[in-house]
Amino acid sequence: MPSNEGWFSHKTLALSPAEVRVQKGKETIARTIYYDQIAKKWHRLTGYHGGPFKRYVLNDRILQQIPGIAGNAILELGAGNGYFVPMLLRRFSGQLPSRLVITDQSSEQLDIAQSNFFIDGAEYEILDVSDPFPFPDQSFHLILASMLFNELITRNLEQALKECSRVLAKGGQLIAAVPHPDFVHSLSKKGALTDFGHGLFAMPGAGGLRLPVSRRPLVTYLKAMQDSGFIVETEDLYPDEKTLNEKSGLTISARKPLGLLFKCSLPE
Repeated sequence: MPSNEGWFSHKTLALSPAEVRVQKGKETIARTIYYDQIAKKWHRLTGYHGGPFKRYVLNDRILQQIPGIAGNAILELGAGNGYFVPMLLRRFSGQLPSRLVITDQSSEQLDIAQSNFFIDGAEYEILDVSDPFPFPDQSFHLILASMLFNELITRNLEQALKECSRVLAKGGQLIAAVPHPDFVHSLSKKGALTDFGHGLFAMPGAGGLRLPVSRRPLVTYLKAMQDSGFIVETEDLYPDEKTLNEKSGLTISARKPLGLLFKCSLPE
């Protein structure tokens, strides 16, 4: 069973849920503090693959959306412990990107990324996607955002997508993934989500950790992406047998999607 420790926990955070609800911007501060505090445990639990679903399903599907990286400037948002970009470089061995920027809002997560998955020549930067990005227009050809947009309240999602559109070159790609809205809805029906206000909830994660998630429907994601100028393709991602066997503590059906992949492109 997951622990009762919530994302905005009284036990781990300086701000209570009520304070977060009434003070502008405090939800961002609380999320940063939370990820700083769980960074080492999260790395121990998810390691070099990001956890079962990412290891067996999601990582490969993201990589399959990328035709190549030679000469491309790449930005990863919400990189966590930093495991994914080294995997990307291995997949496209021999191709050299023109720039690699690896970001997370948690300094502790970035420290782990540099200690365990260091990439020579890469830039590691603290970045909260709710804020304006510190990059000029059309700076990147590819942006990666795996299991990040689901953690944002809607106005911050809209802000992040507008910034992604701004810093992407024409014809550039944003590849993003979130827990499938149908899966999140099923957790809500089972009473597995904890309400913390602002339309955000905490869902069960590995090792009893609680992970922030929005209960927004697919149409809201699509509208925010399209309003930011993206042409959007989606793909439902289903758990395989290995994921089902390793996701102990969660009842997951192989017939229902666990993740949702977005392939967003800007017109030439």
